[in-house]
Amino acid sequence: MPLRSGETVSISPPPVEPIRSAMIHKFTSLVFVFLCIEGTARTGSATCKGPENLEAQVQVHPSVRAWGALGGWFGERHEYACAISAFQSAVNLDQTSAGMHYFLGLSLYSSGQVDASIAEFRRSIELDQNEVQARLALGVAYHQLARPVDAEKAWEGALAIDPNSITALDWLAKTRIADGQFGAAIELLSSAPQDEDLTLDLALAYSQSGQFDKSAATLSAALAKSPTAVRISSALATVYVQSHRYQDATNLVRTTLNAHPNDEATELLYLRLLVLQDDDADAQPIAQKMLAEHPKDFDALYLSGVVENDEQQYAAAVEHLQAAARLNPTHYDVRFNLGTAYAHLRQNKEARDQLEKAVALDSSKAEAHFHLAQVLRALGQPADAQTQLKLFEQCQQATTTLALGQTKAGQAAQALDAG
Repeated sequence: MPLRSGETVSISPPPVEPIRSAMIHKFTSLVFVFLCIEGTARTGSATCKGPENLEAQVQVHPSVRAWGALGGWFGERHEYACAISAFQSAVNLDQTSAGMHYFLGLSLYSSGQVDASIAEFRRSIELDQNEVQARLALGVAYHQLARPVDAEKAWEGALAIDPNSITALDWLAKTRIADGQFGAAIELLSSAPQDEDLTLDLALAYSQSGQFDKSAATLSAALAKSPTAVRISSALATVYVQSHRYQDATNLVRTTLNAHPNDEATELLYLRLLVLQDDDADAQPIAQKMLAEHPKDFDALYLSGVVENDEQQYAAAVEHLQAAARLNPTHYDVRFNLGTAYAHLRQNKEARDQLEKAVALDSSKAEAHFHLAQVLRALGQPADAQTQLKLFEQCQQATTTLALGQTKAGQAAQALDAG
């Protein structure tokens, strides 16, 4: 069976995490910052009930610190409406408090009021030009609103104040990579502090620009310093796959899995690599284990179906691949493998439907055109079959040329590694 080029694990830009997960701990620290609490009467919502001591303070003595402490308590518990009310009360008492505007903005953002949060972050920055956290938050808010230029300016402003801000470097690098500005991302990270996220960003920028050797070197150096780093190991395995160094990838992930036997992501990556290399003997027990533990999981269904297809268990393959297709109807490899399973069962009409869907999803895959041609011939459609064979030859030539270049690059990288 040909290598499933559509199934090569790829490094993708990590999903941008919501600001609440990255910065909500600020609410916690706020509670401890306001140690000297005064107090005040409160006009917030009757449904907002904080600790008795904080409630007593805001009832007796109006104080920015008291309201801030109460807002921090609510924010820590994700009660954002109550946090907004408390921080707004603090701002009403002191319009010049950069910190209160920042925390009000953070509460607004966390409650989904992104537009409103921007005004508070900007006001915080106006009041304190050296405020880094507000600039970081402002960038995230702009990013959420799909305003990348404004977001980058905010993060660049944070870096101007703190050139070693990991958060600013990470956000800015990921944004540039997502925009295809690989050179700019590489330049940004070339002298960045040692950090796992930034290392992954740099490796991603190299790989996305086709510099697989530099990506592998970056990750190898990081892995040498932190041999148990699962994310670094997975990323390096991915780069090996992109360079057609499949055995290196498999060996690396096997070592990582031995060190972290309960890590499901590593186990899944290992299974993908085994399937990629048609190592069904090792892949089948892992696939069966995953399917037993996660019977409705797409990857478990899909990879089980591929292995069953290879093992000529076509009825079981159809069952699992059909279920996978229902979960992800636009997955090329699911459609292709489902089509070939039907073809082996001589259900040619069903096979044609699935293979046509595979071709529609990715017309560059030679194997789909070849198998579709066979099915069309079996259905008595020789002219259509001939058309698919011509497309097969064209795609095969293009694929061979590309694979040769990538293989040479991988061999060169191995030679460099070997000195």
